[in-house]
Amino acid sequence: MLTSPDPKKRGVLIRRLLRYREMLPGSLVFTHTRCGKPRCLCAQGEQLHPVCQFIAKVGGKTKTIYIPQDLIPWVQEKFALYKAFQKDVAEIGRINLDILDAKKAQFRERKTHPARRS
Repeated sequence: MLTSPDPKKRGVLIRRLLRYREMLPGSLVFTHTRCGKPRCLCAQGEQLHPVCQFIAKVGGKTKTIYIPQDLIPWVQEKFALYKAFQKDVAEIGRINLDILDAKKAQFRERKTHPARRS
């Protein structure tokens, strides 16, 4: 067994999941692009415009949402929740695997040393 199972820690992590109700699952991408105006400097490739995009899978299709400058901090906060959610879910999974290992060891122990009958 890797480590001792910790069901209390698992309970804490599960209760913490409620804070993730506002998370944004996907990817946050910062890039530069052309605006499409023929007289803009970006049309000649001299100075591209910075753009923030949020990319997510919706119904099996990739959806790209352009994020205005004013909303970037809000989106970053919700995206950070998603990253924290992924870590917590992985930790819950690890604890559950440890519990499975412990139960398997108990089962094996009972099978190899059956209780004596009177």
